[in-house]
Amino acid sequence: MPASTAPLRILVYSDNAKTREQVKLALGKRLHPELPELSYVEVATAPMVVRHIDKGGIDLAILDGEATPAGAWA
Repeated sequence: MPASTAPLRILVYSDNAKTREQVKLALGKRLHPELPELSYVEVATAPMVVRHIDKGGIDLAILDGEATPAGAWA
């Protein structure tokens, strides 16, 4: 199966830039040769998470449960 040309859009939410970078480094540019490349959308605030999700086009959202003030969406 050939890899798709459209990248998978991954939203990474954390108020900590270092945490966002660690997530991106852990996932890399492609999860598997037969899967599309990854494209990251980094956000540092909960309102921006909601804005991007509402807009659509996000394939996966990785949310930091310890982010302040909206970690774990409390």
